Amino acid sequence: RIWKAKFPYKIKIFIWLIEQGAILTKDNVLRRKWVGDPSSSFCDDMESTNHLFFTCHTAKVAWSIVCSYIGADNIPNSLDQLWNWCRAWIPTSAQVHAYVLVAICWATWKARNNLCFNAKLIHHPFEIVCHACAFLTF
Repeated sequence: RIWKAKFPYKIKIFIWLIEQGAILTKDNVLRRKWVGDPSSSFCDDMESTNHLFFTCHTAKVAWSIVCSYIGADNIPNSLDQLWNWCRAWIPTSAQVHAYVLVAICWATWKARNNLCFNAKLIHHPFEIVCHACAFLTF
């Protein structure tokens, strides 16, 4: 799904890293014994890939906005569950499912990095959805 999609190469690698559980979230930074203070996140819970993109309060609100828009009555709680969720609620091709995943995760990652490295806090999780829509339009 990811490698055949028409995404920029850096985003293909980003999604591959998410699927491998290798993206540099707090838990991966600590596991690798990175020197220095691990990056901050949207909340105080230990940041893992699953937490950042699905179970964090900010991510849950962003996904619930998407769900509200498409008429879904539940939100995905993990990457594995996302593919089943997409098949159930977005009755199109697997490539479209990949676009949804990429758009929300990329916008979440960019918002998280803006917080960590530029101290720019988002005002509402709807900003993540807006950035995801802008990415899809692009």
